[in-house]
Amino acid sequence: MLWLLLACTNTPETPDSGGETDTELPEDTQIYKPDGAFCSPETRIGHIAVQRYGGSNATFYAQIYDTPSPWIGSPAQESEDCAHYSYESVLCEGCEAGQQCSVDGACVDAPRTLKDLELSVSADGQSTSHSADAQGLIWGQLALESTFSFALSGAVEVQSEEMVLPEPITPVVTSNGDYDKPGTLKVSWQGSTEGWVQTVIPINHHANSPTFTACHSPADQSEFEVPAAMVDPLAVSTGLEFQGLEQGQFAAVETPAGCVQISVVNQVYSNVQFE
Repeated sequence: MLWLLLACTNTPETPDSGGETDTELPEDTQIYKPDGAFCSPETRIGHIAVQRYGGSNATFYAQIYDTPSPWIGSPAQESEDCAHYSYESVLCEGCEAGQQCSVDGACVDAPRTLKDLELSVSADGQSTSHSADAQGLIWGQLALESTFSFALSGAVEVQSEEMVLPEPITPVVTSNGDYDKPGTLKVSWQGSTEGWVQTVIPINHHANSPTFTACHSPADQSEFEVPAAMVDPLAVSTGLEFQGLEQGQFAAVETPAGCVQISVVNQVYSNVQFE
């Protein structure tokens, strides 16, 4: 999953998340609700999502960590619609087992998935309940429902408003360069004007680094540009690996541990048309 870009060069591997967390709910548990559309990647602790591919049935998943990724800091560059996150490897001395070296050069506890979670999914008014597995993952399949809401309970309490999955857009992505030096990407689309259109472009997988560019724009804007300075650094080794678009409804829920991203989206794929 693109949002969980945690692998990187010259850093320890993400530890096995099979251990238990120490999270306990206070008696006066606070239920957190959306406050905005998008989490900042540097504060995000997980996702609750519905994803539909083309006209097929949809899937849902949820996975929440106890802390944001220590390898994602503030954006290195920003434009009107995009932000570029560049990971520069740092070395820490004296990190203990279960710790990682953060972008700030500090030894911090590695993120761990929360296991004590129950997700209620309401799809077109029909609710089902699902528990996290040993890895803290909640996953399941849906039919052709179009209206969803969520209630997450347990180690963190999150509720969403009703979110509607729109009809999918038809996108076009063009570049005046090539795979190795794409330059500016121009992203445009036709179809639905509801919700948002988003893309997350990772650095080429051979770099094995949490460097990426994330963009989002209101669907009724019909287009956005990804500046060359935020694209070319991603096209290393075997070139640019554009991952397509997500289109739909988004909600950000701020909690004391970090931000939970909720999304109900169509996954829309489009090859980049290079000049």
